This record gives sequence, structure tokens and C-alpha cells, in this order.
Amino acid sequence: MTARATADRKGRQAEWLAKLYFLLCGYTILASRFKTPVGEIDMVVRSWVPWRPPVQAFVEVKRRASLDAAAHSILARQQQRIGQAAQWYLQRHPAPPKYALRYDAVFVVNGIWLRHVPNAW
Repeated sequence: MTARATADRKGRQAEWLAKLYFLLCGYTILASRFKTPVGEIDMVVRSWVPWRPPVQAFVEVKRRASLDAAAHSILARQQQRIGQAAQWYLQRHPAPPKYALRYDAVFVVNGIWLRHVPNAW
């Protein structure tokens, strides 16, 4: 297996873990691995439980060996690309007016430990 294929497999595992986390926390997965002409969004989620404010989040999932490495892996250029992809998504799938929009990050460390960072940027 090539290094790229191994990295892709590990990335998919991290995204699966993030999906499970969001589902257990009362979110609906609206899209995953959503590709646009301007970039890709790992996941689009929306809260649906009444005790949480209504939020729609565009989520970037990063798997790294340490939390520090994961936290520093979303560079400004990538944030901008995700923002452009989110705008593209919203033009085609508008969020209900009462929903706040935000950019979240999920960091997966060593393939098992997960940290969700709301409003990551």
C-alpha cells in the first residue's frame, strides 16, 4: 500500500470517528466529503436537539500524531478554501434563517482520541 493510500485510509477512519461523534451529540450529517469547484468540505453538520442553539457547521477533520500538530495543520490558505467551499454549498443548500453558521474542527490523535473545536476560525 502506498503512503498516499495509507494516509487516505487513515483520513477516512478519522472522518468516520467524527461522524459517529456528531451523531451521538445530536447533530445531523448533511454532507460528507462534499466536493466543490473551489475546495472540499469534510463534513457539514446541523444541530437538531432542543437544548442546543441551532447551528450549522462546516467541519474540517484532521488526524495527526499529536494535538499540537493537528491544531496547527489548518493553515490560513486552507481556511480560505473551506470558506469559499462553504459559500458555494450555501448558495445551493441555504441554511434555515434561525441557524448560526460556523467553522469547526475535529482533531483525531493517534486514531482514537477526538477533540471537537467549535468556531475553530
